[in-house]
Amino acid sequence: MPTPWESLANEHILGIAPYEPGKPIEELERELGIHDAIKLASNENPLPPSERVQKAIISTTRSSSRRMRIRSHPPSGCRRPSSICARRSRRSTA
Repeated sequence: MPTPWESLANEHILGIAPYEPGKPIEELERELGIHDAIKLASNENPLPPSERVQKAIISTTRSSSRRMRIRSHPPSGCRRPSSICARRSRRSTA
């Protein structure tokens, strides 16, 4: 007899509301009567980090080349962050 997954979860986990995805961009544009909207992921922000955050980041980095990259994500095909994480966890990126 299969065990329901709820019996395997901690009590506080069961109280978390499930993720509700946002509306598709086409539906939102239609509702608001707009076009050419840009949809951001829930972890994206159109604004750069505040000056206070930038100063904190810069103060903790030593290399000026690293300072220049605090606003950008690596390219989607970038293997370097993956390979660094893989090396530290002794796993393969393949």
